[in-house]
Amino acid sequence: MAAVLHIEIDQGTVWRRLVRLRTGTTESNQPLDLTGYQLHAQVRELWSAPAFKSVAIENLDPAGGSFELVLDDRQRELRRPDLLWDLLVVAPDGSVAKYLEGPVKVRFTVTRLP
Repeated sequence: MAAVLHIEIDQGTVWRRLVRLRTGTTESNQPLDLTGYQLHAQVRELWSAPAFKSVAIENLDPAGGSFELVLDDRQRELRRPDLLWDLLVVAPDGSVAKYLEGPVKVRFTVTRLP
């Protein structure tokens, strides 16, 4: 089962979150070696709706199992205040696992810059 990560972002800002994926039990919790893996994350209005925003994956450290999720400052596309997202991890053998999911809440900016 995927862990839940709530994303809250102010319209017009950049949102970043460092993520470390781990494998094993609590006692043997080791970083998931992401060498050769592909990471994909998208935002949608509904699970069945077409994706309209990809979440960028930056600063990947494959051996350490860490990377940054980034939503850039072009959230003008995110017109609804409540959206959904998830992160799929594709292993080198082609198997797919969903590691993270959750809601995306956009707090709209009232003030307009000239």
